[in-house]
Amino acid sequence: MKINLRKLNGWNAHQILAVTGISGIIGLFLPFSWSTSPLEALIGDAWQIASPAFLSVFITFATIRFVISGSLFKVEKLIAYIVGLMAAGVTLSVIFSGNMWPTNFQELLAYVIPIVMLLLGAYLVLGKSKKGLSKEHNPLIAMQMTYLANCLMCLIAFWPPKVGEWGLGGWQIGAYFCLVASVVYLIQIALFLLQRNEISEHA
Repeated sequence: MKINLRKLNGWNAHQILAVTGISGIIGLFLPFSWSTSPLEALIGDAWQIASPAFLSVFITFATIRFVISGSLFKVEKLIAYIVGLMAAGVTLSVIFSGNMWPTNFQELLAYVIPIVMLLLGAYLVLGKSKKGLSKEHNPLIAMQMTYLANCLMCLIAFWPPKVGEWGLGGWQIGAYFCLVASVVYLIQIALFLLQRNEISEHA
């Protein structure tokens, strides 16, 4: 069955993703684990783990701008790259801090997957932009892949969803909102890549 890329990559799809992606912002104010929200963790001792989650604010703004105009201003692109790189640096500092050396398979996944996601993000932004095509997507992809790296690290680290008699550990409602945002970003990245391939085929 042939996929209609024009329809798949139409405004309606991106509008839906822009709206549902707001779940990442909502998740900032809800308990993620141990009755602590990313906002509370940011102003506490766990700011390094929590701060990349705030990329959702920049991603939502950039997505709305993309839906409205199909591109970002140069200063917006610059800000997107800067906050993406800063968040990636913070995530890597957590991973290589020496306090996160894996002792079991779950911790190994929480250690390796963020690194893989960051490397994949760098490849998608730097390696897949052939002939200058679809560079408008790159700032968003850079932020989204960095968000995914951090979010997946936290989701894996705090698995399973319910721990203890009161479920204070593990996933709480904020984790599910962040999970929804992660799925939305993955879908949007896939749409960007499909659109990029479509443009490349007609270039």
